[in-house]
Amino acid sequence: MREVKYHGLSVSAALIAALLIAPSLIRPQESFAASASTFLHVHAVVLPRASVNVLVRPPKLAVTEEDIARGFVEIPATTVVEVKSNHPAGFLLTFSSHGLLFEEVLIRGLERNIVLGPDGGLVKLSVKGRLMMTLGYRFVLAPGTQQGVYEWPITLAAGPF
Repeated sequence: MREVKYHGLSVSAALIAALLIAPSLIRPQESFAASASTFLHVHAVVLPRASVNVLVRPPKLAVTEEDIARGFVEIPATTVVEVKSNHPAGFLLTFSSHGLLFEEVLIRGLERNIVLGPDGGLVKLSVKGRLMMTLGYRFVLAPGTQQGVYEWPITLAAGPF
């Protein structure tokens, strides 16, 4: 393709410029209408969320002859838990039990002391944001519990309220 010059400009460049400018010259009211503004309404829903992270906890639970004679195992505040929630009403903390058979467990370090049975349970905590807790336990042993070392008997989970 041969380039044609007209007054020092390339004809192809002049043609492109004319095509870009022409619509605004032919119909000026339409080109101004295209520059009008509009409003866009955005609505977002943040779903409630809660998570728990057990940072420190004993890996095992030792039951001694003394514990059996006393009827319970006392575990001082050795479990460190981080919970996060975005719900203004707080979250539910679920305690599930497995392994060691116990009649009940007293959990210290929450908003108040909690007593749960061998099936575990739910505890509502009224905290939004991040919460660090240090928990201690008293496991009331079930009849017939033997001396020994057991897997840690409590599992934690968190869910939105």
